[in-house]
Amino acid sequence: MRVLFIITLAIGLLAAKAQLQHWSDVDLGHAVQEGAADQRHLWLRGADGVLVRFDRQTGERTVLGRGVFELMQDGDRLWAASRAEGAGKVAIIDLKHIERPPITVDAGDEIVGLFATRGDGPGLLTAREVLQWDDGRWKRDPLAAELKCGDFPASYGQVAAGADGRLYFGCNVGEWGGGLRRIDPATGSATLISEASDEACGGLLNPDCDPVVGVFPDSQEPDCMTVGTSLAHMLTTGQVLRVCGDRITAVFAEPVGATRRGFTPTWAFDSLVPTRDGWVAVSQRRYARSRAGSVEMQRTPALKNWSGLRISEEQDGVLFVLQGCCWGAINHPTEFRVLAIPVEPTP
Repeated sequence: MRVLFIITLAIGLLAAKAQLQHWSDVDLGHAVQEGAADQRHLWLRGADGVLVRFDRQTGERTVLGRGVFELMQDGDRLWAASRAEGAGKVAIIDLKHIERPPITVDAGDEIVGLFATRGDGPGLLTAREVLQWDDGRWKRDPLAAELKCGDFPASYGQVAAGADGRLYFGCNVGEWGGGLRRIDPATGSATLISEASDEACGGLLNPDCDPVVGVFPDSQEPDCMTVGTSLAHMLTTGQVLRVCGDRITAVFAEPVGATRRGFTPTWAFDSLVPTRDGWVAVSQRRYARSRAGSVEMQRTPALKNWSGLRISEEQDGVLFVLQGCCWGAINHPTEFRVLAIPVEPTP
């Protein structure tokens, strides 16, 4: 009887497994990594580095590139960085003006990401130097020490430029922590920004406990940065902070359970992205929207099938796209990781 039970259980598990849904797109692969949008187009980068542009009126798609590792909105420009032929070489193009030739650079292997500059081109942070394009050439500023995210490579981080030209490097290595550093390109120094505490995982922006999921200039305080930290590992924590120099201020956190042993769980979110008037933080089934300093929690809008994607109607200047799908039975799939994409005005 026991053998029969085991056989029956195995058959049931196989049948259930056969019903599992795995979202995949012919161009984007098994997941959408990031996106950008204006009134006419939607750009999505897939897990395999394929970049696709969609016409928002017709749904027509065009593959624009392969090997793309980052998109960055920069005013009326939309930069896309990809690996070019040759070791360490990077090509950067403006997707709003694809007729223009790409900007190329030998950046090495350990790339953190793009950042906005005061010049006519983008900047690129690597583990060893700061590169900034301006007036037809690259300016290179070496770092005083190689960047790392704890015991992990610098590529686990993200970067944004502040109003004063200094860079903010945020790390996300999950349960192993993260933290935020301010980089001065002129000196190459990297300074940890954190609130001191005698408690384990105490203080704000603790590098041992606070993975950074978003960093960008603050829409309310031009000389400050908005930073999001979040972790879902046994317990959940998530908060949005404002960093002004060395001063760190808590801006938003949503309690999700009772306080136990002095700890109150807060809503954890997968991503934090800037909008024209604030920011959006997204997790499963819910998102937080900040407008002019006021934050509201809302349910993730319904997603519909469109051009092979699962996407929402535009919600006050934001689109929501399913990053990947699905776990669960065919009739009741469990959706996860919805991507928020702000819609930029069309020039």
